[in-house]
Amino acid sequence: MDFYEILLDIMAEKQLSIPAVATACGLTDSTVRSIITRQQKRVSLDIAFKLKDGLGVSLQRLNGEIEKSPAPAEADTGDKRLDGIIENYHQLNEAGKDDLAKHAEHLTYIPEYKNGKMVHIKVQKSVARMQPGESYEDIPTVDEIAGTIVNSEEDL
Repeated sequence: MDFYEILLDIMAEKQLSIPAVATACGLTDSTVRSIITRQQKRVSLDIAFKLKDGLGVSLQRLNGEIEKSPAPAEADTGDKRLDGIIENYHQLNEAGKDDLAKHAEHLTYIPEYKNGKMVHIKVQKSVARMQPGESYEDIPTVDEIAGTIVNSEEDL
């Protein structure tokens, strides 16, 4: 298969438009459109790497060595929110993927977002809670708190 055909297959598989591919890959609309309309058989290495990173596919896939990307274990989870998160993840570059992982981890520190028991940290006569939008770096560590940790299912 020629490069443009492989790109079209990936776009159809991921249900992406030319502008969406361009944005995800850090390319111009005209570059992506040109690959397709000129039916390019190959592209430069820098464009191939941008497409690989932006589309979340391997260079082997872009080179036609693999017919279809192996489905990730989480694909079609039955949870549309999770499927959307996975799709967004595949559109990110490595720095974006790292940042997404950090943000997801930070959310686990917010009691209102956790499943099960809430853990409240009692500091003097108040409860320290992370508010939506705050970074967990703003919350003191246990070593910094001159208080006790109280496990409770009800607000203090």
